[in-house]
Amino acid sequence: MKKTILTCCLMLVSVCAIASNGIVVSEGNTAFLRESVSANVVFRWDEGTWDVTHPLTDHWGSEFGRMTSIAESSFVDGFNDTSKKLRITDRPGKYRMEVSITNLSCFSSPLPFITGYRHRVSGNITVVDNNTGTTVCVIFIDSFVGGRDIDFNDSYTECMEDLGKGIAKL
Repeated sequence: MKKTILTCCLMLVSVCAIASNGIVVSEGNTAFLRESVSANVVFRWDEGTWDVTHPLTDHWGSEFGRMTSIAESSFVDGFNDTSKKLRITDRPGKYRMEVSITNLSCFSSPLPFITGYRHRVSGNITVVDNNTGTTVCVIFIDSFVGGRDIDFNDSYTECMEDLGKGIAKL
């Protein structure tokens, strides 16, 4: 009987650990997401690393600008597709979302018949009220894993889009 209860408890803990999506509000709250206003987003890639081993600028080389642009537009598309109120636009808005990407990596994720890629992203998002300059919310992204795809670049795009959707759902 004790083994059965212990096994059930371990399974519950495992399911909860797997269900965690790696997005945690570490300061403030997400009330800003329920306002019918606009926000603009600023990405910071300067401290970003690939697989914690070397800078993204070295990993991507001449493709750095293209890869960051893809990520930014995918994040915005995912956010705007999911958010019911707050919209990310190019125009100055009530809020500014500062997205700092600190690490990116990719791993192989096997399926029964084909192997796919999944990207993992870490960083943080600081939301600032443009009118007052105060920090409204800080969101910590700890190893968020995006969707699987058989194409490496599509997996990267999907990860950033899924991240935008995840932030909008908070």
